[in-house]
Amino acid sequence: MEEITVRPIKDEQELETVYRVWETAFPEEKQFFERRLQSEEKYDPETTWVAAVEGEIGAAVQIFPYQAWMSDIQVKIAGIGNVATLPQYRGRGLTHAILREQIKWMRKQGYDLSLLYTGIPAFYEKAGWHTVEELFYNLPLKNIQLHTDPAFAYTIASFSDQDLDGVRQVYRSCNKHRTGARIRTEEYWQKLMNRANDPHADFLTAKESSGRIIAYIWTGNTNESKMQIQELCYAEGGEAAALSLVKEIIQRHPAAESARLAVPAGHVLARVLEEQGIQPEKSGEAMWRVLNEREFFRKVTALLTKRILKEGRIFQELVHSRTAIRITGYDTQLVIIGEKAEIEERGRTEIYENKIEVTEGEWLKMVLRGAQHAEDQNVRENALLQVLFPEPGSILWKPDRF
Repeated sequence: MEEITVRPIKDEQELETVYRVWETAFPEEKQFFERRLQSEEKYDPETTWVAAVEGEIGAAVQIFPYQAWMSDIQVKIAGIGNVATLPQYRGRGLTHAILREQIKWMRKQGYDLSLLYTGIPAFYEKAGWHTVEELFYNLPLKNIQLHTDPAFAYTIASFSDQDLDGVRQVYRSCNKHRTGARIRTEEYWQKLMNRANDPHADFLTAKESSGRIIAYIWTGNTNESKMQIQELCYAEGGEAAALSLVKEIIQRHPAAESARLAVPAGHVLARVLEEQGIQPEKSGEAMWRVLNEREFFRKVTALLTKRILKEGRIFQELVHSRTAIRITGYDTQLVIIGEKAEIEERGRTEIYENKIEVTEGEWLKMVLRGAQHAEDQNVRENALLQVLFPEPGSILWKPDRF
């Protein structure tokens, strides 16, 4: 029986071995993985895990820790990436073994949720992750109509280092009330902006006459026909500026025929595209799992109580009884009593006239995307759940993905 050990790496020498594992398993070269780890605000060797077979490293998985907004609250998320096994060690369940141990570690570290991106969802479903579909748009650049008000005049220019404070303020204004966007620290911003100076990409800002940045756009490398728009953010009142930036990008790349872009619900570009009959497409690459059900419940109840108080009369018209929302397999449940959301242990003797039971996968869709995106028809059509879990405008911008 061969000995398999799962653990974080010990030193820089082992990290070099992990780079070779990733180079072998993926098409990218070592420099790609080095840059990705170096772009984190502070790399911790405890986030790089390996499975060693008889002392030889055969598989590795990387954790990317970050904080994100979830409407008006913050959650701690463990991104999972660089999941790889050397060819000679495949079939032994090494990466699943790593994920099992990482889940224990992430729970001890106080993470609320975990997110990964994959093209093989069945592999991660076995480990407890659930697909939560994301939306993206394919923009037909030759036909799209972007009408901007000539009364709004902006100075459009390439990003420079002195623009960083203004860009940060726009990013926060655009994302702090949404769900899923990374909360970027100053150190992370500094490292992220090193990528903004890529000569093959565009990073443009739109400034008002006062010099204040009100919107910015960031594209990835653009080939002859396709463009990747990585971010399009604007401050309050900056909708016209955002559209002006898109028009400018199109003019700068006349050979590009289409652009791919993910934007949150309610974003000005989403509204414009849908008015022109361009509907979003679905991507099933994002998978989530809850790591600390009680702590995550606690954060969600604080959010729901705010929504209940905000809706006021509408909520009272919907609630005529004590309601319990139960997630299959959980020891705790969420309860709505009066104008407050609370958590309690399941199995207590309280009587709830209204009981709603959902799977963890449906629960994640409700919280992250809104009740309207649940697969269960009863959930989608439940008026109370629609009020409690509206479409929050979910986004994790492309530069932050792992």
